Amino acid sequence: MKPQKKQRVRPYWHVDLKWLFGIVAVFSVAALLTVIGLFRLTERERAIQIVSVGIASAFSPEGLDEAASIAEIQGILEEQPDGELQLIQDIDVFVRAEDIEGLSPRQTRIYVFRQIAEPLYDQGVDGVTELSQDPAIQAALRNDVGMIALLSAGTHRVLGWVLAGLALLSLISVGLSLLWSSRFGRLVTPGIILLLTSLPGVLFATLLGSIALGGSRQANPASSAAFSFEAIFKEIGPLVTSALRPAYLIALILGLLLLVGALIGRLVVRSKKSVEKTPKLSRI
Repeated sequence: MKPQKKQRVRPYWHVDLKWLFGIVAVFSVAALLTVIGLFRLTERERAIQIVSVGIASAFSPEGLDEAASIAEIQGILEEQPDGELQLIQDIDVFVRAEDIEGLSPRQTRIYVFRQIAEPLYDQGVDGVTELSQDPAIQAALRNDVGMIALLSAGTHRVLGWVLAGLALLSLISVGLSLLWSSRFGRLVTPGIILLLTSLPGVLFATLLGSIALGGSRQANPASSAAFSFEAIFKEIGPLVTSALRPAYLIALILGLLLLVGALIGRLVVRSKKSVEKTPKLSRI
């Protein structure tokens, strides 16, 4: 008869340390996933596209696809001797006939306001104020930029440093929580951390996307006022959610896979133990 193996009892402080570093990991990973989304949101091409679409929507009460005003601009361009038109008085936003040839009304509007979005991203507020030589207009532009000034190269650089710091903190805290875990807890612990930190983000991004999609279906462009938040959000909402959702979704899937792996592992170990405990019939 084989002697029974003594079950090893973990010191209580192992469990305490696992919970301590696990809680730190939850907050650090949650912050990390948020910053990843913001880092993607402030990437140059995506940020410029969001700002261009947002400003174009604000200046297009009939919607970005309205064609009559674009046809009117094209008619005016044909009458210009140099084929160039300044669209906003005292602000260096120009359009030429060859630049918008073959573009849809939506593409034309985005192209025009990209001339504001690009200097805003690259140089910040100063880049926008340089589009005008009039001090009064410069002051107005500085005041009107508002929160969109955060979608800039400077913000992207700062977020890169924050991202690196949070990634290091998350790696350390998750690693220490695994160190004080045991057996399949080394799968369960990171699985729960990823699940807790990613599920709210996935739900939030999905909610934003559904609101934007619902707004785009129900909005009546003819009745939308200029600078309407609803009109702007229905256009930039999908661009924002496409930046925020992937990190949360990947973390959610990875967390679920870890938990499923731990469950399968426990079931396999339990089945092996039950087989070992089953008495073998000796041959007669």
